[in-house]
Amino acid sequence: GVSCTATMVAVLARKLELTRAEKHVHNFMMDTQLTKRLKNAAANVLRETWLIYKYTKLAKHVNVSRVLAHQRKFLQAIHSLRKVKLDQRKLTDNVNAVSDVARLQSSVYDIVSQMLSNQTVLESKFYDLDARLLALQAIDRAI
Repeated sequence: GVSCTATMVAVLARKLELTRAEKHVHNFMMDTQLTKRLKNAAANVLRETWLIYKYTKLAKHVNVSRVLAHQRKFLQAIHSLRKVKLDQRKLTDNVNAVSDVARLQSSVYDIVSQMLSNQTVLESKFYDLDARLLALQAIDRAI
């Protein structure tokens, strides 16, 4: 029961995992959507700022309920603008993490291949040293 469920979850997680190209497309689409939301949120902040100014400074009689409503909308617009900026930062961090993993994988591969070549060089030097030592032992026995 438990092992069957664990296997099924592992298989489903593997199937739902995105490929590298799909991740890039997803990140691009999310960036486009967040940019659109950022523009709308900034426009809402400007609009509500203008309406507050209009109903407080340009009006002959200040309608307090209308000003309070626009102040509320202004604060909501600021909150949504901050949330969109936070979401953009999270997406940027996520994109950087994906590219960092690829870069890290590449550098690890380079280091491992360099270590392998160094190991083969050291092995050949040890075999050469061993052969010389055996030759010296043979000469010592002959004397």
